[in-house]
Amino acid sequence: MKAWMVGALACSLALGCAQVREISGGDKDESGPVLLNADPPDRTTGFTADRFTIRFDERIQLERVRDGMLVSPPLDAPPTLSIIGGYSLGSD
Repeated sequence: MKAWMVGALACSLALGCAQVREISGGDKDESGPVLLNADPPDRTTGFTADRFTIRFDERIQLERVRDGMLVSPPLDAPPTLSIIGGYSLGSD
């Protein structure tokens, strides 16, 4: 009976021990987000609305967006940008 108890205790200790490691987070993402759609569509002319939306295939971050965004012709005032649901970039 003692051997059974020692075995059960050893087994529970071995299975209950956690391994402390760094989380890898997966492979490094080498490609940027891919444009799924835009409202208004690309190359729209005569756009008069006060809002546009750009939707991507993955979550985006709102860091230095203006460095990579080109609006032509230039606007009098830069648009106010916001992230909608993590996948879309919108203007106000």
